[in-house]
Amino acid sequence: MKKKVVVTDYNFENVNIERNIFEEAGYEFEEYKCKTVKETIEVTKDAYGILNQYAPLSEEVISGLNNCKAIARYAIGVDNIDITKATEKGILVSKVSGYCINEVADHTIALLLNMARKLYILDKNIKNKKWDYKVAKPIFRLQKSTVGIIGFGEIGRNVAQRLKAFNFEKILVYDPFVTREAIDKYGATKMDLNDIITQSDYIVINAPLNKDTYHLINKERFNMMKNNVVIINTGRGPLIDEKSLIEALKENKIGGVALDVTEIEPIQWDNPLLNFENVFITPHCAWYSEDSQKDLQTTAAKNLLLALEGKIHPDIVNPEALLK
Repeated sequence: MKKKVVVTDYNFENVNIERNIFEEAGYEFEEYKCKTVKETIEVTKDAYGILNQYAPLSEEVISGLNNCKAIARYAIGVDNIDITKATEKGILVSKVSGYCINEVADHTIALLLNMARKLYILDKNIKNKKWDYKVAKPIFRLQKSTVGIIGFGEIGRNVAQRLKAFNFEKILVYDPFVTREAIDKYGATKMDLNDIITQSDYIVINAPLNKDTYHLINKERFNMMKNNVVIINTGRGPLIDEKSLIEALKENKIGGVALDVTEIEPIQWDNPLLNFENVFITPHCAWYSEDSQKDLQTTAAKNLLLALEGKIHPDIVNPEALLK
């Protein structure tokens, strides 16, 4: 009997790349569109390998995996997977590093420029037959502004590299895991988080989501910000306490926010964020180009295949699982 590889969910047009890789390797291949824990448990219970995008791979789901040897996620992060439980059960978990670094950095800059030049306001007014630049007042020169970057991994570094071209007055960086010397190379300055919060005109968030960064931007920190600050988040939605963000917007404590990620995705259509003119949202698409999507699907499948063969590779996040 063939061993089974299951795709829990995906939002691509198809998973033909993955199907070809696994069927050529002699595996049975099944694809699903799971959204709930219950659905995920049902389709994965006898899986030998799992490809996963957004469906929850919680402790409850992983506890029911009696045949699984490896999980590969279609993402840089693995925040929807209970890594501790997977490791306990000897299941290797892998991510996909580097497939969309340029795309996310480009998207981040696009969001920043859109908010800085208030293109979203000008476009809306033109379409409402109002030809007047004054609807976007005030706009300030980027070269007199300070931008703070939270998270200085590959994406944060690529954002900093692009920002240098705009000659911002200061580029500040918070990342406790990166040295001052490494940050200096990008023409930026290493700072404490609260100093970035208080000094920045633009705050760019590219940090990973974990127990230490959950709601990193909260009510206390909103109260510390400049009242014209613009926040750009292309990291993970829960890095920002959305309830506190809405409160800050209502009270005009911040200038605006551009989000590619939200706490709940897809965003709920009754979310108050959708009612603010100074909120600009894209549907978690910063990762996407035709090139990055192909890389993502191919690499995730190859990562899973290697792990099923017991081969450790750099994208495995819990190599210690092999010792179980």
